[in-house]
Amino acid sequence: MIGWVALCPRPGLAQTRYTITDLGTLRGSSGYSQGFGINASGDVTGLSLNQSGLYRGFLYHGGSMTDLGTLGSFLPSVGFGINASRQVTGYSYLSDDTSQNAFLYDSGTIVSLGTLGGSQSFG
Repeated sequence: MIGWVALCPRPGLAQTRYTITDLGTLRGSSGYSQGFGINASGDVTGLSLNQSGLYRGFLYHGGSMTDLGTLGSFLPSVGFGINASRQVTGYSYLSDDTSQNAFLYDSGTIVSLGTLGGSQSFG
């Protein structure tokens, strides 16, 4: 026997509303960006092309996008998660360009969180 259930909002319940915002890019009017994490205040993290045409993690807050930088490599960094304090976690390549390390970005500083003995970690 197959049963079906229809879910309908109850009358009088508030409808959830969403706003779509064009975040722009680190590169300005041309380029690419993709958001991966958002907090309750609407701050966003992800990756974007910067002025040099390199992919970098970003923090979007208050209408502007900040480049998170890297852990010393020219290879990409990516922001995946963001909390209420606007701390971002993600990954970046190290200066040896072979290891990916989880990072914590907080108030303008990016710090490696290391690995558990391997060559990769992700925040």
